[in-house]
Amino acid sequence: MKANLLTIAGCLLPVIMWAQTPYTETFESATNNATSFTSNSQVFNITATPAGAFYIQGGYPGTGWNGTGVDNKYIDNSGHSTFGTNCNFTIATQGNTPFTLKSFWIFLSDNSLNQGVSGGCTVTGKLGGVTKFTVTQTTGFNTSTSTDNGYTFIDMTTYGGSDNSTTLIDQFTVSTSGSYYYAGLDAMTWEMNTLAVNWINFTGSLDASGHARLAWKVQEQDVMQYAVERSPDGRLFNTIGTIAGLGDGEHTYSFQDMQASTGAAFYRIVQTNVDGRITYSNIIRVADHGKNNLLFAWPVPARSVLNFSFSADTPAAGLISGGDGRIVERVQLQPGVSILDVSKFAPGEYILRLVTGASVRFMKF
Repeated sequence: MKANLLTIAGCLLPVIMWAQTPYTETFESATNNATSFTSNSQVFNITATPAGAFYIQGGYPGTGWNGTGVDNKYIDNSGHSTFGTNCNFTIATQGNTPFTLKSFWIFLSDNSLNQGVSGGCTVTGKLGGVTKFTVTQTTGFNTSTSTDNGYTFIDMTTYGGSDNSTTLIDQFTVSTSGSYYYAGLDAMTWEMNTLAVNWINFTGSLDASGHARLAWKVQEQDVMQYAVERSPDGRLFNTIGTIAGLGDGEHTYSFQDMQASTGAAFYRIVQTNVDGRITYSNIIRVADHGKNNLLFAWPVPARSVLNFSFSADTPAAGLISGGDGRIVERVQLQPGVSILDVSKFAPGEYILRLVTGASVRFMKF
């Protein structure tokens, strides 16, 4: 079987990271009359202005909407709405965990559940107390329970004329105007966005003076800084410099390690977000190939992935054998850095032998 290697000539490794799959909360498992709920293991809290409390409503089966059919629970202000007072309620993650709001369904009416009135609905998203978006619509809301049980689909990719479906927030507020004094919210689709940066690539090379020149390209949002870390063995890293984030969008950064000596060194970038979360780039090895081994592997011992640095002008095939001499994998190394998934290997000692005669031993935990 041929290994599934990610190979990059010249130590170029594009790394794209993504968020989790969007999750739709229909509140069917939430506690009736509660002002909090748990969705996909994340706790959300519901708060509202004193004029109209909002909570989990489960007292009127068949009056909700899960996106495709009626359901029994949702968030509303039944029994608490005040005539002439508009709605204003907030749904926030416990612990201020960032997420992205994709969509939800909402039922809007006056206190008598008359949907044929006029009004508007505003959605405001915040992160760390800072407003990230505010969008409003005053038309397009459902006026009859004969369609989608009276609920209107709020798509955050288009609502209010802008796309806010990928904007990181930790809370959103729904407020109404006009004659909308009652609101019922159901089928909230959201995504736990664990990363605020997409690593597009990270490269490194030695210049004529023997200094390491690093460059990385990212798509970022709310990034505070990047820290450059160096290691002699690919395991223990020390920070050698920091660069402030340039702001939301796609940017390319560069850094020169003036203290790098001839030979091999390992580098990675640590990104810190404004809310304290961090992510790591991949690890690259920068070396003067004329003064180092033709074939090098790290980290050793390995747990799940193993990096190979192959100093050559052309690709080479190879075999990985276990301590008993049995062949466990066939690989094809390209010049530069390659990554091998060794998670399926049994713990023990292995050796990679290339057809060129080069070989390297490594251990698997």
